[in-house]
Amino acid sequence: MRKLGVGLLVVGALGFAWLGWPTPYLYGDTNGEIYRVNRFTGIKQFTTADGWASEREMMAKVEAEVNPEIARFPQRVAELTDAARQRRIFQVDVMGRQVTAHYQDGSQRKYYARTMEDPLLSKLLNDLRRTGIVVNG
Repeated sequence: MRKLGVGLLVVGALGFAWLGWPTPYLYGDTNGEIYRVNRFTGIKQFTTADGWASEREMMAKVEAEVNPEIARFPQRVAELTDAARQRRIFQVDVMGRQVTAHYQDGSQRKYYARTMEDPLLSKLLNDLRRTGIVVNG
């Protein structure tokens, strides 16, 4: 009877340690990026300047920032082309649908096309190459 009591006590303590103490999260580190995984839901969260955020929350924030810029891309193409003709830009980096323009004054500006296959993006890059701007990517 005493062994049964000790066994139940050990099982109870292990159950409490697994389910209730100290946190429902398991923590990890990948390539210097700290994350936590909720042991019950499996949702992975990463550290951000605003606290913990899931991948879904981080993508929603990025899309909210990027979508207004995507809508302005046709206007931005004209601005970039004019800046290139006036030699205010010396280099452009393309990564996917993001275009980063490097200006002579040392500033950088990012522009976003709807997709990587956007015809406006292709036209812009061809126009920039014709004006002698270095296009990477």
